[in-house]
Amino acid sequence: MAEDSYEVMGGYAQLTKGGLTLQTEYWRAPHDAVRDPEAVATLADVGLNATQMKRYFIDGDPMKGTTANEVEYTVQTVYVRAGYPFPIGDRASLTPYLQWDDSENPETIKERDFGGDNEAGVADDNRFTKVT
Repeated sequence: MAEDSYEVMGGYAQLTKGGLTLQTEYWRAPHDAVRDPEAVATLADVGLNATQMKRYFIDGDPMKGTTANEVEYTVQTVYVRAGYPFPIGDRASLTPYLQWDDSENPETIKERDFGGDNEAGVADDNRFTKVT
């Protein structure tokens, strides 16, 4: 990005009841940005998927030039986690957690050398959900 103006808003909450721990976190960052057309042009050969090619290049074709340089988009991430401790003797416990993550960033690409993220970058809509 040549310019990027954004705000980050979010929060975290935790509830513990009888050993059960529930946690959730949500963050949202609306962006009002200006892409660097020369930098975008270098993305033509980094393995963008078809959806990403259409986002960055006119009709998805790098030979036709880059799409609008002024963009507005929102990055969002949320997770929910639950855990419960199981005692192991008098001094230790084992606490398995179940976690659900969801992340979305429409400007993310796969190629890490260009600032990408290999997880969200492989999704057609630049969003990934996983359970851990």
